[in-house]
Amino acid sequence: MENEIQQRFFNKIKQIVPPNYALADELADVLNISKDSVYRRLRGETALSLEEVLVICQHYRITFESLANPDAVTFEFKQLNPDLDSFHQYLQRLLLDLKRIKSFENGELLFAAEDIPVFHHFNHPLLTSFKMFYWMRSIMNVPELEGHRFQPGALTPDLLSTAKEIYDTYIEIPSVEIWTDETASSTLKQIEYYWEAGLFESTELAIAVCDDFITELQHLQRLCERGNKQGAPFRFYLNDIMIGNNCILIKAGHSKFTYLSHHSFNFMLTTDFNFSNQTEIWLDGMMQKSMLISGVSEKHRNRFFMQQIQRVNVLKTQMTL
Repeated sequence: MENEIQQRFFNKIKQIVPPNYALADELADVLNISKDSVYRRLRGETALSLEEVLVICQHYRITFESLANPDAVTFEFKQLNPDLDSFHQYLQRLLLDLKRIKSFENGELLFAAEDIPVFHHFNHPLLTSFKMFYWMRSIMNVPELEGHRFQPGALTPDLLSTAKEIYDTYIEIPSVEIWTDETASSTLKQIEYYWEAGLFESTELAIAVCDDFITELQHLQRLCERGNKQGAPFRFYLNDIMIGNNCILIKAGHSKFTYLSHHSFNFMLTTDFNFSNQTEIWLDGMMQKSMLISGVSEKHRNRFFMQQIQRVNVLKTQMTL
């Protein structure tokens, strides 16, 4: 029985690492033991100690609950504190996750987008600053930003630098995105709310944020026309059904991970293989009910982006009245 549980434990690890991964080498480093000792544990000849199980679980982000109950699905999330440093740590974790995905052979990111995926914002400095300011002031309630209106210099350069690195990593990962007509609405409403609440330093700044948003949409349209992002395949679907939540599935060889949105822009992660399989089935069904507008369907693609840009232009007009 003990051998069976240990074998199931190692099988779970093998599901979340690349097929050609040097598991024995890494476990030797993680546990600070010889490779021979690792192989005896992998074969079930030597039982893992409780301390070793804990160290491995922490390293591979596996929980005890998932080992004890095969039907349980556990999620990992990192609590955000209301301060600038905590938000920067969130960005750094996101960057590390993307670099890990990029390192997988045949890695792919599938995103059912209730809101515009954060990666796209990070290629546009002014919009990046606005979104971060909004998240930290209005969602995280960071005390340093309380009572402040948005201005480009409100954030430290290291936040913007990390954000740009996130985008540069994302565009090298093959990806699929499923949008609806309302996916861009939350960003538009955030800009509108700040404008109506007097939280922009000036009308000119509010209009400039709108212009940067339009630039983002135009850039996305060009990615869709090409059907790739800097050489990485990019498929973009338009769906008539409300998605309801941001969901990301990572496929990398035999490994699969699922991220679900949590508290607006944060995400929870599960490495549960069965849960990710069900997520993949759901995403496949969403794609079958959607229209592919990247690389094909020029008429529908242009109409979609023109409608989105027109909504931003309407807001800009309201700002000048």
